[in-house]
Amino acid sequence: MRVVSLTPTGIDILDAIGGLDLLVGQSGTPPECPDSNPLNVRQLDPDVILLASNPESENPADKHAFEGLCPDAKILTLAPSSIEEVLDDLVRVGEAVGLESAAATAMVGLRARYWDARNHVNAFIDGPTVAVLCCIEPLRLAGRWIPGMVTAAGGQPIGPCPGEPTTTMTASELIMAAPDRIIVMPIGADPTTSREQARHLRAMPWWHNLPAAQSDSVAVLDELVALNRPGPELISGFEWLVTWINNPVVRDQT
Repeated sequence: MRVVSLTPTGIDILDAIGGLDLLVGQSGTPPECPDSNPLNVRQLDPDVILLASNPESENPADKHAFEGLCPDAKILTLAPSSIEEVLDDLVRVGEAVGLESAAATAMVGLRARYWDARNHVNAFIDGPTVAVLCCIEPLRLAGRWIPGMVTAAGGQPIGPCPGEPTTTMTASELIMAAPDRIIVMPIGADPTTSREQARHLRAMPWWHNLPAAQSDSVAVLDELVALNRPGPELISGFEWLVTWINNPVVRDQT
């Protein structure tokens, strides 16, 4: 079995189900395997190609182009819009690469952690309103699986409904929304860049009009926290989110 992953999420899934040794080419991270791109994928003679089609989190790929390049390969597009679909992708990839049992075991374990975390959420009270900023210039509120995660963790997401794409918001609109909590998680940013962008936000003249800023209820995340990468580590991000939303003492992950 020969697998090419043109999405970091595909590599994360292979790692979780014990399939990294099947990887013959990749783009993205981690860097242990030889880099690949659409022009040389055919030379790798893959049995399975993993793609992403969510332009808000990863570089999208054209499935039809790869169908023409590698007509015999099975092509899976990973485009989850909820944490449940993220878990389903483990099973889909496992079935495609012949690791069904390992994928099922991994999925069951992750699902158990997800529900265990949810058990710490009080479903009978209205949680804080939460704005998740995935870009600061312009201000963009994270969509897809993020709003559903916020809701499941006990918060009330500001911006897109679960499954919807990201939305742009002006500073005035954010002030009117008056979020109780704010998460700053620039897409693809390392810890240093995340903190630099957070400092930029805090220097804005309108920033201190936000309830979250006034109460210091702002979390600055980087991609390692895995809220904006729809793979197995999203469950770790969800566990952190439950703690942060339900315990105001826990503010900053980076």
